[in-house]
Amino acid sequence: MHHHACAIGAENIILKLADLIEQESQQYSPIVRKHGEYISDALRMDLTDAPTNTTNSCDMYSNTTSEPIRKNSESEATVVSAPTDDNSADEKKPKRAIVNDPKKRAQELTTIDRHNFLLHQYYIRRDFEACKALIKEILDETNGMNEYANYIRGKIARIQGNLRESLEWFEKAVALSPQNANYLCQVGRIHFLLGNHEKASEILLNAIEMDPDNTVRFICIPLSDHWERKNHEENLMVSHRSNKAYYWRAMALYHTNHSNEMVTKAQECLLSSPNAAKSCEILTFLAKLFVQKNEIIPAIEAYKKAIEIEPENLDILTNIGLLYLRTQSDDQSFSILGKALSYDPTHVPSILAAGSIIQANGDYDVALAKYRVAVDKCDYNGPLWNNIGMCFFGKGKYVAAISCLKKANYLCPLDWKICFNLGLVHNAMQQYASAYHFISSAVNLNPRSPLAFMALAGAHLYEIMLSFQSLFYI
Repeated sequence: MHHHACAIGAENIILKLADLIEQESQQYSPIVRKHGEYISDALRMDLTDAPTNTTNSCDMYSNTTSEPIRKNSESEATVVSAPTDDNSADEKKPKRAIVNDPKKRAQELTTIDRHNFLLHQYYIRRDFEACKALIKEILDETNGMNEYANYIRGKIARIQGNLRESLEWFEKAVALSPQNANYLCQVGRIHFLLGNHEKASEILLNAIEMDPDNTVRFICIPLSDHWERKNHEENLMVSHRSNKAYYWRAMALYHTNHSNEMVTKAQECLLSSPNAAKSCEILTFLAKLFVQKNEIIPAIEAYKKAIEIEPENLDILTNIGLLYLRTQSDDQSFSILGKALSYDPTHVPSILAAGSIIQANGDYDVALAKYRVAVDKCDYNGPLWNNIGMCFFGKGKYVAAISCLKKANYLCPLDWKICFNLGLVHNAMQQYASAYHFISSAVNLNPRSPLAFMALAGAHLYEIMLSFQSLFYI
């Protein structure tokens, strides 16, 4: 009697487990729901396949003298009913028809996503032609019902620059799994890249509301006995936290309108991300927004948080050094830029910033030595040739200075500082007409610069003095 009660209790536990798996799988995509149904049905069918005589032992695999329940033929399906307990008053719900043949069940279980692992391998190797061929085969076989194939095809189209085609593939993935926030985020990102910033902001907001933690979920590989997982939940899903939805929505808000209102909204969106302090790209973009609002100290703090995540990011180190320059902290700036150059002595932005500090202190030869390294790495850089020209100007070599500044002006014709420096050098060479020409160009390019207007007035004054001298000697 004890053994019989033990068997009944085990059967009830298995049935409850099957019902729980079936209920929990309903909140995921159709493919996961189908997996859940098959697993729960398999558990229920194992009860019918177990020996009926349990008087000798509670172990379902122990030797028994009674014969097991006869199975139907392979082509037949039986309706599995839960064992009833005389002491229980709860009624069990009717069960669905289940295919008895294990081979047929396994084949049906792996039909839709059995090639996902191979597709993933092709994708991470960037073998896009093999990916496309396999995706076409998968979609033909599954009648377009494989969401992972649509997702990967959309990513390939985006990488290759076919944004319209990529949008169509991602929308197909969303149609197959409407509750997947990752697919919706990809649709919003494509709209942003197409220039539909307002629509992208709305779609990304829906993705954030759908999954505030922004946990990316997608089916990557089929169930396999050869693939070990840490727990049962990871057998079906591959999950990781991401901040992409918050980042791309902030980008969409920022590019909708560069007003202070939109900048503030973009900042609020970034700060609302649950993992904002752990994302380097969010912290970097947040610092950029602070700089645009002329909030230098918060921008430096944001960059410092980002550099804790990526200590060897040269662009972040250079930006910190430039911001310290704006706060007149030359020593801190030079220290940060020196750290960046210790990682890469040929990093052009760091060389340019460090060289400008050396140049401002009047050490033109050392600055030129730094700039020579940068020229070997990046010859077509207007600000670099501008600084080289002003080094020659500081050393009194005006012809070399004009030559370098003319090259800088050719590379960056709309940079008002280069035009202003050309005007200064021409003015020092007493070529007042040329000086007036370049300084007036600087004023037209930047009408808000008082320095340019002052230099323009000085050049005009020299022209007036020259005309009076000519008139006097005549």
